[in-house]
Amino acid sequence: MAMPSSIGRYRVERLIGEGGMGQVYVAFDPKLERTVAIKTVRRGGMSTREFRQFLLRFRNEAKAAARLSHPSVVQVYDADEDPIIGPFIVFEYVQGQSLRSVLRAKGKLTVEEAMAVAWAIGEALDAAHDAGILHRDVKPENILIDASGRAKLADFGIARVVDVSLTQEGQFLGTPRYSAPEAFFGKYSRQSDLFSLAIVVYEMLTGQLPFGGDTPLAAMYSILHSDPVPLSVLAPELPSALDEVFSKAFAKDASLRFGRASEFLEALERAFAAEVRARQEQFHSAKRWLAAGFSVFLIAMAGGATAFVFFAQGQRNESRVPQATPPPASSHEGTPPLSQAAQVEVLVPAPPLTESRSSFTSTAIDQREGSVARILPSNEALLSDSHASARINPESVQLTDEGSGEAGGPVPFEEANESASASSLMESTSPPTSREEQAKEFIDAARRALQERDWLQARLYLRIARALDPENVDIEAIERAIGALGGE
Repeated sequence: MAMPSSIGRYRVERLIGEGGMGQVYVAFDPKLERTVAIKTVRRGGMSTREFRQFLLRFRNEAKAAARLSHPSVVQVYDADEDPIIGPFIVFEYVQGQSLRSVLRAKGKLTVEEAMAVAWAIGEALDAAHDAGILHRDVKPENILIDASGRAKLADFGIARVVDVSLTQEGQFLGTPRYSAPEAFFGKYSRQSDLFSLAIVVYEMLTGQLPFGGDTPLAAMYSILHSDPVPLSVLAPELPSALDEVFSKAFAKDASLRFGRASEFLEALERAFAAEVRARQEQFHSAKRWLAAGFSVFLIAMAGGATAFVFFAQGQRNESRVPQATPPPASSHEGTPPLSQAAQVEVLVPAPPLTESRSSFTSTAIDQREGSVARILPSNEALLSDSHASARINPESVQLTDEGSGEAGGPVPFEEANESASASSLMESTSPPTSREEQAKEFIDAARRALQERDWLQARLYLRIARALDPENVDIEAIERAIGALGGE
């Protein structure tokens, strides 16, 4: 059949679709000066009497659909009969493509895309049902996606107006693969439309239909007698809780299904939200375990590095400092030897590895005799996790007499203390060993590591420096610098 030049008062521009019930054209309305879509309805094998009843019912239902106004519904403008073409319906023209075209191109939609379409169509169905109108043919071909991406429900041409006496009961209208079980026996309700909506949503999420069947008859049998394929089988990446939602939506008994489209869609969103919360909790739990593990790793690294520093330092001191020779017995007659209890223990925080480190020198005052004991390094230096413990061996202690007293005589305590301190500082080649000074050395080492972009080593030095001097403000400044340079 050739394309008509006009249908009623509308000038036909082009054919955009053709189906079993008729053709769809793009036309222009010269009266209102707007572009419209026109769908013709074929007479088929109806007798004259049947056709007249059909026309009366068709006009009644088209007028009811025209009263339905919703942003997600393709508006019905007019319904009439052309002497040549026959009955036709005039719709709002939507520039875009059908959901069927989108699915053919993409296979399936993302969760966000599918839920956006589902909510638009679900709200349209709830509005139509509240107005007493059943669609009876919800499928991807009748869902249009406009230029802005919004979905619109089209083709209320076979819609049934509830409680209209001219509407026939017991007649199947629709598409078998998207129809509810009771629809095959001509029984329709809002649950029938929601069954079809659930099939469309299932297809958007998986790219496949929930019920098998290569032919319309096989599809009808599957919907009547088979259970749907669980969504988790076709899309295991989606929440398994969706299976329960679709199981209710596909119940054979219409009374066991959802009562409204919004109830069905809210159940879907709860299933998705529960999965998101579970994954977020898993992520945060893993993050907490990772942070704890990394802290333990840093502490272990700090302990290992400290032990290594002291071990290397002890080896260096032992190799560089000669062993002290015991003094002649005659020079200290009458001086009792230092007992085990009188040994002195000096705790020195571990310094960072620097280019050089000389032997440790300390002073001790033997208050019993009022003389100065210059304590030289001993071979009995012990190592621990964070300190070097230098124990004084009595054999390594040399007693000398310094000051203005007689040779070999006792020196007053105050003079001996001053003399010993000065002598110790002059003869020692090591830097100050206070906790603050040690912290500064680790901070300097952290700065060098920062310049080399060795974030881990820099943080290690800062951790040790903070343990030595928690109040040092340079530590936080360097940590901020590490973060600013991308060392998080």
